[in-house]
Amino acid sequence: MPANIVEGHSKKSKKEFLRYLYISGGSLEELRYFLLLFKDLGYMTEEAYNTFESKLSEISYLLNQLIKSLTSNTSNTPKKHHDH
Repeated sequence: MPANIVEGHSKKSKKEFLRYLYISGGSLEELRYFLLLFKDLGYMTEEAYNTFESKLSEISYLLNQLIKSLTSNTSNTPKKHHDH
């Protein structure tokens, strides 16, 4: 996931960066599934699972906020102000 973010940041456009951020989100969901599977198979305790899930939720929130900030700021040109 972090490697996708770094790779996307090195690209030349915001659109490409966003593409890699979405890929990172997919990777996060894959990790979330594997953690659930590990717990269900008995490879991790419920407590460990809950700790990891809490961290993943925080990371997911931050990633989504970054995506939101990049998509809501679609134009880098300053807004024109009218004098009254």
